[in-house]
Amino acid sequence: MTYDVIVIGAGPAGCAAAAECAGQGLSTLCIEEHGTIGYPVQCAGLLSNSAFAECRVSERPVLTRVSGARVVSGLGSEVLIDAKTPKAVVADRGSLDREMAEAAANSGAEFLLKTAAYGIRGTTLLTRGVHGHAEIPFSAPHCSRWSPEYNCPFLPYAPCKDVPCRYPGRSIP
Repeated sequence: MTYDVIVIGAGPAGCAAAAECAGQGLSTLCIEEHGTIGYPVQCAGLLSNSAFAECRVSERPVLTRVSGARVVSGLGSEVLIDAKTPKAVVADRGSLDREMAEAAANSGAEFLLKTAAYGIRGTTLLTRGVHGHAEIPFSAPHCSRWSPEYNCPFLPYAPCKDVPCRYPGRSIP
């Protein structure tokens, strides 16, 4: 199968991108190098309230709400911060990631686990994983523009300008 969009990584950003693209009617594949979405946990799961709202998930991943902090220096001095109202959540990242992946799948995105990308040849993503090496074609050659501001072998392929941005006042580069 040829995909319109291939997303590398099934963390929150990857799942949000996959859900948005699939929701726009684009055939979307999200590849994840690990065998389980959400594990291993790579982040403490502290998100601002607005970042958590962007995830568009239920309250199930929320472990606690945060309204302050105690910062202790190496010399032992302390600063206490109390906002009086919750400003952030601590989320169970495994639960958060899986719920976001489920939403992306419900929007039509497909997932391929235990698969890592290692390059791009033309309009083909080169992968290796549990099923050996694979070449996955994507159908948007005009979306493969080199963007040197991204210092990553995969992110250089800039987002397609044909996909409408859902955030007013923002545009896709």
